[in-house]
Amino acid sequence: MSPMKWHRQKTKSAQDAAKTVEIPGLGHVEEFSGEYVSEPIPVSALGTDVEIFVEGYDEDERPQDFPAAIETFLSLDRSVMEEAVAAVAGPGDVLEILGPEIEITVARDPDGDREVCVSVIGNNRDWEHPDGVQIIFRQGREPDLRR
Repeated sequence: MSPMKWHRQKTKSAQDAAKTVEIPGLGHVEEFSGEYVSEPIPVSALGTDVEIFVEGYDEDERPQDFPAAIETFLSLDRSVMEEAVAAVAGPGDVLEILGPEIEITVARDPDGDREVCVSVIGNNRDWEHPDGVQIIFRQGREPDLRR
């Protein structure tokens, strides 16, 4: 996965075309600055709606791996996220620990097994770790914690 990114702006630059594609699990997504972004969609694991960014979909050799990871991630319930966050920050409300700026990115890991991963990034500046927390779900299901 790429390094943590903080709060992307969903704005079109002059060179961005109004390209839209359908990605199963997300529906129609628009291209912004070389990546796709969904409208805010319900994420059960978080209990809130979040935009989902997709990187590298068009040029990927196996784009069918992306919808599989997305659908697996979106089927997770809140307990999976609670367990993952508790492993880093201790027990508490997931949204309070992650903070108000949550980003979800789906991309192929450029290293190792090259799986498609779903990255959930929280930037809670009140938390003891100023860089926030990143939880990566390998193939959308196996949490791997990073901070």
